Amino acid sequence: MKGSIEQELRNNGFVLMHTVGISMRPMLHERREQNLIRPPQGLPRANDVVLYRRQNGQYVLHRIIRSRGGVLYIRGDNCYLCEKVPADRIIGVLRGFYRKDRYIDCEKALLYRGYVWLWRLVYPIRYLCHHIH
Repeated sequence: MKGSIEQELRNNGFVLMHTVGISMRPMLHERREQNLIRPPQGLPRANDVVLYRRQNGQYVLHRIIRSRGGVLYIRGDNCYLCEKVPADRIIGVLRGFYRKDRYIDCEKALLYRGYVWLWRLVYPIRYLCHHIH
């Protein structure tokens, strides 16, 4: 991609990108889905998947678990620890993704919203199993 992701968001109002890594499995798989990222409209909410840039320059796409006092607690769906991210570091929000020929809208798709609800609900069990294993 030419230029930075921030430039693409400013110039086009969106960016399409693949994920790299396994931190958002089982929802997003490495280099498989095309993710539609748009600039945030106000403060993102719990359960939104946001794109932010770490101090080392690395881009990260993870889910907001909760927010408190301008700090977002963010975790990948396949991760077990939260990262504290200042709200002003958020550069984009996942609005949907293309899986094969199908677009999944993160705001409207009932299956997606059900996945988020279920995945968050079973987190304590997953956490416990991960530590026992």
